[in-house]
Amino acid sequence: MNKDKDNFLSTAKGIGIILMVLGHSGTPGLLGKYIYQFHMPLFFFCSGYFLTSILSKDALIRFYKKRIKGIYIKFLCWSILFLSLHNIFYHLNIYNNIILFQGNPSFLYSTQDILQKAIINAFSMNEHEQLLRSFWFLKQLFLSSILVSTFTFSANKLTHYKHSSLIILFILLIMTLISKYFNWSLPAIWDISLVFMSSTFYMSGHVFRRYHILEKVDNKATITILFLLSIIGLFVLPWTNMLEYTRTTAIPFFIVAYAGIIMTLSISKKTEKYSIKYILYYLGQNTMVIFALHMLCFKIGNLIKIAFYDMPIYRLAEFQIIYEHNNYYWIVYTIIGISIPLLIDYMMKLSKTTKKIWNYFV
Repeated sequence: MNKDKDNFLSTAKGIGIILMVLGHSGTPGLLGKYIYQFHMPLFFFCSGYFLTSILSKDALIRFYKKRIKGIYIKFLCWSILFLSLHNIFYHLNIYNNIILFQGNPSFLYSTQDILQKAIINAFSMNEHEQLLRSFWFLKQLFLSSILVSTFTFSANKLTHYKHSSLIILFILLIMTLISKYFNWSLPAIWDISLVFMSSTFYMSGHVFRRYHILEKVDNKATITILFLLSIIGLFVLPWTNMLEYTRTTAIPFFIVAYAGIIMTLSISKKTEKYSIKYILYYLGQNTMVIFALHMLCFKIGNLIKIAFYDMPIYRLAEFQIIYEHNNYYWIVYTIIGISIPLLIDYMMKLSKTTKKIWNYFV
């Protein structure tokens, strides 16, 4: 793979991470709705773009090990860290028993609670702390990468049909729709359709790269059509995203998601002419730390609001942000949610000791 040629993927991930933080910062209605139409599918697509054909059992095992090290171990490290900090966060009012999360108050964990949740995290990648709510993505990325790589390996073993990747993509799409229609679920995995949808976007990245589809559709006419589709979706579709799509919105969601993905990749390629590409590329190379820490850093934005508007301190625990007085504060939350994690990342890499430990997280 020509890494210089594919730098636009990291730039696209940089745009994606900005959109994710924006989406969580309480952006105005239409902007937030537009972001949620495609920003998470974009990450699955970009990850799948780098998938190569797996032709041997050894290659498949190497891929599994790489995914375990690159996704699962990082997920586990962050989950255990935030579990161990839960009671400290509670005493700091970052959590409390006044502000509810998903209808339930927070409480101090006993040693048994921590151990139980750690075991659940390890075996199912579920029940992570509320400040790691966006980590549903890591679980789905892990499952989809394993599923797609296994399908690809099996197809290469069973048939030499050169377009087998297209068949796999079609099967994943159909299974998404079927499993959503029948609401299939499994213990630990929960919504099976979400796994298939994640895998569909992941496989799409591989297919787009293999067939050079981006080069074929990156023109003014196609981008204009896709932009119009995404705008139509903005006003016609109800609020939807990868976690909230329904039987009736699944296919429209796929359409607007692909429109947003291709537009973002097109923009990424065009930024290669400008200095902003360095900032976006840097963000794209450091998405993990922003994923993990932006919601915790939002508490700084909450503190600013509490001080400025003389709010009670218990409101620090509001999740994801304090939505009151947020006409322009979403910009502040976004700046904080991106810059502070990157600053922490920089500081952790200053010494060899902390950098060695930090590498397990990022």
